Amino acid sequence: MNGLVWLRSDLRIDDNPALIMADSECNKVLCLYTHSLSEWNDHNNSNVKLDFIIQNLLDLSINLKNLNIPLACLTAENFISLPALIAEVCKLNNIDKCYWNNEFGVDEQKRDTDVQINLKRLGIDFQTFDEQIVFKPGFLKTGQGKPFSVFTPFKKKWIENFSLDYLDIETKISPKIPFDISLPLNENIQFKKTHNVDMQFWPAG
Repeated sequence: MNGLVWLRSDLRIDDNPALIMADSECNKVLCLYTHSLSEWNDHNNSNVKLDFIIQNLLDLSINLKNLNIPLACLTAENFISLPALIAEVCKLNNIDKCYWNNEFGVDEQKRDTDVQINLKRLGIDFQTFDEQIVFKPGFLKTGQGKPFSVFTPFKKKWIENFSLDYLDIETKISPKIPFDISLPLNENIQFKKTHNVDMQFWPAG
């Protein structure tokens, strides 16, 4: 089975549930990172942040290459154009299933819903994960089945339910079958450094 892992703020191999699941289910895996300059500007993200992301993508690409997992970085006009872009990548590479870790921003949730709708139309399976949190939103409740309004009881409930088994830090990704991928005619991330931050204090990875 061919799998696509759609990366967002989870540029790592360790403790990455979407990548771990793709590894367990697929013979071939493609990782995809998408960037939209208009969305970047709308969210007022800094130049140094983009520099940091690009350096981490380069580092991640090397580590994934050792596992025969290619990393593609594509530019999208905006969030609205993403469903079509991801669908095209899936069709070009005969992707059977997509995997990604959820983001909780309003724009990001709308984007993900649109991608899901598009994938369903194409008959492509998908699976999402909550990798930024230990428990799903709303999972921990009071004895009356209501959300907590006081922190200390919430903390006690959190500790009672926590287990190190929830974390996949020790999971190793296995080498996959080499994947000769095809991509749409699309430029990689364009970047011009305008900041003066010394990046050696924040090394990639």
